[in-house]
Amino acid sequence: MIEKRLQRALRFRQKDLKINQTGKLSPRQVSRIRRQRSNYSIAAYLFGGIFLLVALLLWQRTQIGSIFFGIVGAMVIYGEFRLSRVRIENLEVEHLTGQIKKVQTIDEADELEYIIQLGDLDFETSYREFRGFTDEQRYTVHFVRFAAEDGLPVDTPPMILSAELLSSAPASQKNATTHPQTA
Repeated sequence: MIEKRLQRALRFRQKDLKINQTGKLSPRQVSRIRRQRSNYSIAAYLFGGIFLLVALLLWQRTQIGSIFFGIVGAMVIYGEFRLSRVRIENLEVEHLTGQIKKVQTIDEADELEYIIQLGDLDFETSYREFRGFTDEQRYTVHFVRFAAEDGLPVDTPPMILSAELLSSAPASQKNATTHPQTA
């Protein structure tokens, strides 16, 4: 069953869900992820460029400081370059079914984080996405994981693409099950 509230919160359509059920990203989702990535890319290249500029300006005064800023700038630019090479359309959509738990935590920067827990996975969500789910209900969640070989940090959380409310889950039914991919 598709809830309109959840559909709006996660920004997916019925067609996206059907494609996700086959283990693939929809063209809309590929475009959305690419748009998000381009915003991050602009910021990362700008940040890296500023560090390289500071390194050049400091070269005359202190070579140690210059080397530090140069290394940081180069690492940011190189990391972003690797990240930009990820083939988004080739990411595999996974499915997980079970009772979700909504958790709010405070991160290291004293910012509120919204987490959807399902099985052994924690999905970091926006407030809007968090509100789309009903706590302790049974869902099938369709998501992508980003791996270190994709050029991303290992701790990059999985991203929810779409979800289906299955039914109210009894309190004793806390297990989540993964579904094999269908070809």
